Amino acid sequence: LQTAEFVFPTQLFPDLQYSFKHALTHDVAYAGLRSERRREIHQRVVLAIEDVYAGRISEQVERLADHALRGGLQEKAVTYLRQAGAKAVDREAYPEAVILFEQALDALAHLPESDEAIRTAIDIRFDIRNVLQPLGDRNRIATRLREAEQLADRIGDRQRNGWVQSYLTEQFWMLGQYKDSIAAGERALAVAESLSDLPLQVVTNLPLGLAHHTRGDYKKARDC
Repeated sequence: LQTAEFVFPTQLFPDLQYSFKHALTHDVAYAGLRSERRREIHQRVVLAIEDVYAGRISEQVERLADHALRGGLQEKAVTYLRQAGAKAVDREAYPEAVILFEQALDALAHLPESDEAIRTAIDIRFDIRNVLQPLGDRNRIATRLREAEQLADRIGDRQRNGWVQSYLTEQFWMLGQYKDSIAAGERALAVAESLSDLPLQVVTNLPLGLAHHTRGDYKKARDC
């Protein structure tokens, strides 16, 4: 294949790697495989990468996420897509991170529903909210937070619902809905105090204080 110029080496050390010379060649070869065969190969690639790179999986999470997704390994896909999303966040590639977290959410939807799966679904929505923040996409943030709120209510997860209310405190403040912001903040603080959740108290008090300040209630703002 190398002599015929279909593939060429792209890396010699520490592992020998090849790539197709033209994307069209790759596409034709891939399209020539039955869907079951494609899925099987992707699954084998995931296992091979996990074996070869056992001590440095973080270097390969993007490739693992892609192969797991294409191979129908939904649980692994969720794990690796979230890790790949976190890596994208570290280098401030927020649009890419949004795509990866959204794909993780889609993969999770193919798994059996359980309380643990719902908790993961809420956490991924928090991941999405966090990367939409610097992008300023308030509408999508609101959508994901409302979804998270409904899921937390379904399983009676007070702590995660508290975090939803905390995030809504900032969301409403940013939108100029100060009354709603204060109401959400008070709900979040009630949860934080009942669970002795100091991080939730700290994160909530800042936007709640800002909401009071914007309304001119400086005493409450100072207290927050």
